[in-house]
Amino acid sequence: MKKKISRNQIQRIYSSGKKIKSEIFILFWELSYDKLNDSVTVISIPKNKIKKAVDRNRLKRRIKESLSIKNELAYSILDLKINFILIYNKNTVLNFKQINKDLVNLFDELLIKVNESI
Repeated sequence: MKKKISRNQIQRIYSSGKKIKSEIFILFWELSYDKLNDSVTVISIPKNKIKKAVDRNRLKRRIKESLSIKNELAYSILDLKINFILIYNKNTVLNFKQINKDLVNLFDELLIKVNESI
């Protein structure tokens, strides 16, 4: 299910100051205490990193697939919703295994940070 989010929401996530860097991604996140709305996930692949739209779309599909696997675990552990912006930070198109491995490590680190902030 796709959901439009406002610029204000995106700016709030950026300005929250909570950031985790990995080898492939930069993750900005915040906890959402709003039980009525779902969590927000924004995937960004900058055009200056990956020039061709075909490659950017392929990466987004790979990231979404990996997130759908990992999100179930992340959200089942926590009752809180996590809003996050995921920015791809490589100049090359990576395969699914590399992306999934980095996202698993990134979400493990995120869960540690979330548990510390509660």
